[in-house]
Amino acid sequence: TSVRWLLRPIILQLQPWPGSFAGRASIAHPLLFTFASTFLVALLNLFQLAVMAEASHDPEYTIKFGQIALFYFVMGLALFYYVTLQFRRELRGLVRNIRGLVGGRKQLSGKMPVISHDEAGELAVAFNELQSRIDREYESLERELKLAYNVQQKLLPPGDLTIGSYRIAARCQPYREVGGDFFDVVSLSPGRFAVMIGDVSGKGMPAALLMSALLLLFRAEIRRNGNPAKVLQRMNRQICEAMGNEGSVSIGVGVIDLTADTVQYASAGHLSPYIVKADGGVRAVDCSSLPIGFDAEAAYEEISLQLHPGDRFVLYTDGLIEAVDEEGQMYSFEGLEAELSTWKANEDIVRLVDSWLKRMDQR
Repeated sequence: TSVRWLLRPIILQLQPWPGSFAGRASIAHPLLFTFASTFLVALLNLFQLAVMAEASHDPEYTIKFGQIALFYFVMGLALFYYVTLQFRRELRGLVRNIRGLVGGRKQLSGKMPVISHDEAGELAVAFNELQSRIDREYESLERELKLAYNVQQKLLPPGDLTIGSYRIAARCQPYREVGGDFFDVVSLSPGRFAVMIGDVSGKGMPAALLMSALLLLFRAEIRRNGNPAKVLQRMNRQICEAMGNEGSVSIGVGVIDLTADTVQYASAGHLSPYIVKADGGVRAVDCSSLPIGFDAEAAYEEISLQLHPGDRFVLYTDGLIEAVDEEGQMYSFEGLEAELSTWKANEDIVRLVDSWLKRMDQR
């Protein structure tokens, strides 16, 4: 045991990987050997002491007898603990790595060292094989997510657009590689265009796939009829027929008239947008109904909003509201309204949005 511990650095450099543990040793062998050896030595010494005591008739040999018995008892416990110490350390390392594996790939601390040909070594090899397999699956998943992310980004419109007298700044920052948040800007005629924002329930690949389908569906439906409420009704009916109760989507749709500076807005369960006035006033637009995907016969309300020079029409998803800082404080609607109230009419909207999101990332 001592030699193996002293040679541990060399063993770790060589990193032997036994192909098979057939005929392996067992942690029980050194424990049994330690116990049997100390027990045998103790018996022989006590037998020798008993013989000497019988020959000399010295009454003090009884005390010596007890002292020697106590000495070998303590010595046996120490040796037993010493032999099991390394096995215990290896098990702790294995438990730590397993917790890291459960916690995610970023928490892994590398391969488990194999320095013994017993149960601990077999566990380490099994763990390393499992970790290698998970690494391969992670790499495959990351490639698929990266491909899906690229496709998703290509489906989204540019994040900086100018249509007539309107400047549009849009940003989509998924929590993972792909997500269910999306937006769109569609030109309908020389004097009208539509803006849309949505949030698919759930995360990951299923949400991304549904999001891609919804983008294409929205573009087809908004060009058929530019009425936001009717567009939501048709989209809702098609999603209910295709998905049943498997998923729901919150969507907000606005059609902007460039000549009258009006917004026809309808919402299917999406968060209330805000109008930020040129004088700094902030007003939430209350217009919502059930998300699409719940009831195929749901009706949606449509309202008309009047915009003035310098006004901002702000659409967002719940990922912004639910952002949590290092102290566990949620950003909330209060934080959003406080931010919007600081916007000035003469400031560039793209710089405002980018600066805002940068500060959000640093929370």
